[in-house]
Amino acid sequence: MAARIIKDFDGKFLKRLQRALSGKSKKVVHVGFPEGGPEKENGISVAGVAAVHEFGGGNVPERPFVRTGIRRGIPEQMALNKANLKAVVHGTLTVPQALGQLGLMAAGHVQQEITEGTFEPLQEATINRKGSSKPLIDTGQMRQSVTYEIPE
Repeated sequence: MAARIIKDFDGKFLKRLQRALSGKSKKVVHVGFPEGGPEKENGISVAGVAAVHEFGGGNVPERPFVRTGIRRGIPEQMALNKANLKAVVHGTLTVPQALGQLGLMAAGHVQQEITEGTFEPLQEATINRKGSSKPLIDTGQMRQSVTYEIPE
């Protein structure tokens, strides 16, 4: 096996990468509904209603809009991460800024899934109450409440 010599290797690149990522490698972005968020008229939090629909419960079937929205967005999220890693290394973007962009994108994918996803149909009583057969869309409050956070 022949050795290959790389003449144009910039050793400073690795140092910049190390500085940019030092102490940040454990950072994550949480996408969904923050604790203490808005409440619906009946006193149940939007996060509570979202959880019931995401996982199912009682007479509400599972409608996994968070997991599916994020999963469908993976190719775009990977491309963004690749571009942002380069920007972080070159000093044109900070790690928190990169994570913020990822959070915004993933939250948008969840919102898109709420709007465009294919879900188990609503019960007739629910359709009569809200005047629509579209699951997960009533007042729009849940869709508007999707957000992200970057824990410390």
